[in-house]
Amino acid sequence: MELEEIKKQWDQLSSQMDKQKLLTDQMITEMKKERFQRKLKGIALPESIGSLICMGAAVLLIVKFGLLDTWYLQLFGILSIAFCLGLPLITLSAVRRMQQAGKTDWNIRDSLIEFTRARKRFLLVQRMGLIGSMLFAVVGPPALMKVMSGKDMLQGNPILWWYLPLVLILLIPFARWGYRHYDRMTAQAEQLLSDLANE
Repeated sequence: MELEEIKKQWDQLSSQMDKQKLLTDQMITEMKKERFQRKLKGIALPESIGSLICMGAAVLLIVKFGLLDTWYLQLFGILSIAFCLGLPLITLSAVRRMQQAGKTDWNIRDSLIEFTRARKRFLLVQRMGLIGSMLFAVVGPPALMKVMSGKDMLQGNPILWWYLPLVLILLIPFARWGYRHYDRMTAQAEQLLSDLANE
């Protein structure tokens, strides 16, 4: 009788331990999914704020386009509007694609494959944005300065000679830092998905 009771208790404890292990594994999986989503929110928030700023600049240029009275300011205005509308849309689309890859109803391996593709696309968009930002640093300020203050910074203005090198000196390290940060964050998110796929 005692042997049967011990066996029964042993089976009960074993069953409880199996349930506990399953629950613990599920909690770990959920925690990794939450960390994955937080990593992507850490990318989406600054990109959304930057997009709002770009959209605001584009709206300002569109509304006051008539103040751009020379052909080169009009050209700079058109290029600036295209940049301020195009790049945010492309970037936010790439961020959304990464977020959707982690939320799919597929299995984790399919999500990992889709996320890896989306990550490569996002980083390509970031590299293109780097080049576009350098172009915008040249054409954006003259158009924006004209619509905001009425001054043409390209006509006999000594500010141009120190402005352009200064902006490029500040822009390049900041852009490289941002790219590395995004690369690291997306790599960590990819690793989280990879860990989930290997479980």
